[in-house]
Amino acid sequence: MSHPTRILAILIVVSLLAVGVLSHPALVTARSHAQYDTPAAEASAAVTVHDQAIREGSVTVAEVVSDGPGWIVIHRDEDGSIGPVIGYAPVADGTNTDVVVPIDVDQATPTLYAMLHTDAGEEGVYEFPGADGPVQVDGQVVSPAFAVTNLDALAIEALRAQQQRFQVAVAMHELNTAGLHALEELLTQGGVVNPDDAGWIQSLYWVVDMADWPEELHEDAEALSHTLEELAEAVAAEDAEAAAGLATAAHEGQHSLVEAADAWLKAQEAEEYPEEAAAPAEEAAPAEEAAGAVPTVQVGSTEALGEFLMDGAGMTLYLFLRDEPNVSNCYDACASRWPPLLVDGEPVAGEGVDPALLGITERTDGTLQVTYNGWPLYYFARDERPGDTLGQGVGDVWYVISPTGEVVQ
Repeated sequence: MSHPTRILAILIVVSLLAVGVLSHPALVTARSHAQYDTPAAEASAAVTVHDQAIREGSVTVAEVVSDGPGWIVIHRDEDGSIGPVIGYAPVADGTNTDVVVPIDVDQATPTLYAMLHTDAGEEGVYEFPGADGPVQVDGQVVSPAFAVTNLDALAIEALRAQQQRFQVAVAMHELNTAGLHALEELLTQGGVVNPDDAGWIQSLYWVVDMADWPEELHEDAEALSHTLEELAEAVAAEDAEAAAGLATAAHEGQHSLVEAADAWLKAQEAEEYPEEAAAPAEEAAPAEEAAGAVPTVQVGSTEALGEFLMDGAGMTLYLFLRDEPNVSNCYDACASRWPPLLVDGEPVAGEGVDPALLGITERTDGTLQVTYNGWPLYYFARDERPGDTLGQGVGDVWYVISPTGEVVQ
């Protein structure tokens, strides 16, 4: 082979190797996409994500380094390129670890992309398309690809079932807390209708209408959805007479749907965990013990976290580092994902809980949220069973709280 021919052959081999390396999805850490309006480059921004299975309708991004508040956004794959958004979660300024991102499992593809976005618009409100555009480093969008390892047909079916249970549980909690309080308050207004109430009634309507209700609950859900829609219209029109009747019907429908949803969720849990459902019932508590008040807050523990606060049913409670003493800063979409622990009167301290640290704070809607050492307390909507701690460390701002009132990190 002549000298020029050898040089040409070497150049061809090198070019082929370069194309193979640069196109390998596992090695892609940033992509250039002219279709996105991206903010100025952030040299320290980075995303680390590993191949994984979808768990409980979510994926976990191992590490996100963000210059300021932002979002980690999961995109599906479309013909080898970044496709539509199927989920997102907030991230704080700095290094965030093990960020859990709920996704639309129905839209998941074998390859997904974890893209870093800014939070350049209204803080805490995801605005994309809009102000919260993708972050670039050296002209490349930060969007590493990762493989989903459990997208076979059976796994998809199971994941959809999990997602449905999660949606029903979230909708039921919303109806049983903020929705119930708001409807009861509307019923006690004595014929006075405030057209501003139409907004929260419409929000409650969307909670019911958008949830993925199982077939057994469709009839109750559709009836309540229709009633709430009519109630919002009557309130907006300041039709007090119609609003009173519809509010009563909505209140009754809410109770009916919550009871049916609770029974459905228990049946699903018994089907998934038959050993626990078949376990013999514990002996009944003595009469004097049963008559005592159920604690609002008690102490639980895990090997990993030690002792921390739970509610009376054993569900984990969390604090939000962005709150102020005795003041909650978690509302709207935040409160849907992190429902507050609410009470109608004074909270009851369980064993190991310091009553002097237990208190209440009034939220902007007039409901009373339990506090501990000045920290407003919350649930995490993805915790489905007593003892679950899926909210621990989310966004580096959500943590469990110790019996002494300290953050457990």
